[in-house]
Amino acid sequence: MSTSKRLNSDRLETQFKDFKPALDRAEATEEAQRCINCFDAPCIKACPTGIDIPKFIRRIGSNHVQGAAKTILDSNIFGLSCAECCPVETLCEGACVYNDLNHKPITIGKLQRFAIETAYDASMEFYKPGKASGKKVALLGAGPASFAAAHELRIHGHEAVIFEKSEIAGGLNTTGIAPYKMRAEVSLREVERILKMGVKVEYGKELGRNVDLNKLVQEYDAVFLGLGLGADSKFDAAGADHPRVTGAVDFIAKMKTCQASELAWMKNVKTALVIGGGNTALDACRELKGLGVEQVVVSYRRGEAEMSGYKHEFKWARQEGVDFWFHTLGGCRWPGNAYRDHTDVERRPGFSGDRPGKAGVVADKNDWFEIRKGPPAGRTQDGPHGARENICRWRLGQWRNGSRQRSG
Repeated sequence: MSTSKRLNSDRLETQFKDFKPALDRAEATEEAQRCINCFDAPCIKACPTGIDIPKFIRRIGSNHVQGAAKTILDSNIFGLSCAECCPVETLCEGACVYNDLNHKPITIGKLQRFAIETAYDASMEFYKPGKASGKKVALLGAGPASFAAAHELRIHGHEAVIFEKSEIAGGLNTTGIAPYKMRAEVSLREVERILKMGVKVEYGKELGRNVDLNKLVQEYDAVFLGLGLGADSKFDAAGADHPRVTGAVDFIAKMKTCQASELAWMKNVKTALVIGGGNTALDACRELKGLGVEQVVVSYRRGEAEMSGYKHEFKWARQEGVDFWFHTLGGCRWPGNAYRDHTDVERRPGFSGDRPGKAGVVADKNDWFEIRKGPPAGRTQDGPHGARENICRWRLGQWRNGSRQRSG
């Protein structure tokens, strides 16, 4: 199959508004002129792709948007998606010298987005294929890594053929970015521009199933492995195979690419539990709130200071009404089924946790689960899990709080 699956127009992600609205020309010009063009430019050092940030900002300030866009794309062909979803708070904007002066940093991400969107809306083209070299390269995986490599290969005149197991291109950029940051069509917009360079994509081709690596090595001058993100980590607890328990990555992918009808059961969700403390967990909990889930709790096995998720994402999640329970172990039980032995979300005093993995637990209105949080450090322990616990039961979307004595 050589054609990509089209996005459905009624995807759930279309319900989300842009968390960081785009700048118009006047706003972009005014913001660009705030930049003092640092000589040592700490923002460049903080950028993983080394974009000459002062240069493109200076060009925006002088109304040379085409030059600004070219400066960005020369370093990062995915300059648009990075402008929308990069954690600029901890990268370029976090390194801006204005932070040291207690001033608002330059909104580099928004300026980058303005430059690229303006150029693309005006159908500006910056690259063309080089003279045919007679060489051809196979690339496995149709994500950003393979497309960036394929774009560079075409500039040098090499044939580039991408093999992708799914029906849609773009990889994580298309299926995994929180919709309030970037929608799937933005990723596909960048993909389409690279495809115009003569890059070919074969969909439904999976390594080990209908693609043989040894055969590719024989038929192509080189093979690029851009295998991308693996499967969700498994949630090791009783009840994890319940239909309402889903991996966060899979849930986000369905929300961004499938018809809303495939997630119709979400309409009944009143409460949701997200297990994990990383950026995927923070994306998932904010998405659940954005979809109208009344009560969302994040359960994490360590403390707030140990969370690997970005601090600014954590702050925004709390502002949006997400609750966080730390030093908790995850699990669930479901009424009316065969699960008797179960692991509730439970805190053990002094527990720091060493089990990897995360999963989202989504409960509909007829399901319930408990979060047990143990006593403060230093309190006398009467049993293996502590003397007293704070109980939070969820049932039909209603909170019921209290405490009870746990026997040894």
